Amino acid sequence: MNGRETDPIKGALIEVVDDHSTTVEFLEDLLTFNHYRVVIARNGIDAIEVAKKHQPDLILMDVLMPGKDGIATCREMKKD
Repeated sequence: MNGRETDPIKGALIEVVDDHSTTVEFLEDLLTFNHYRVVIARNGIDAIEVAKKHQPDLILMDVLMPGKDGIATCREMKKD
């Protein structure tokens, strides 16, 4: 959590990070249906930039992605 209050109407902001379109679409539909706001990243490098810009309340990230995998991305995010 980033210490800010969540607007109860819009819900928490969740970042979904995955390189598979089917997974991203499923999670986006499921989360928005349940009143969460969603931002998407398709790889580890974009995930870091999206997280810096939007400061999500939660990040759902695939571990196995081309380029920077989920573990390396988490390590880099943790440094910041």
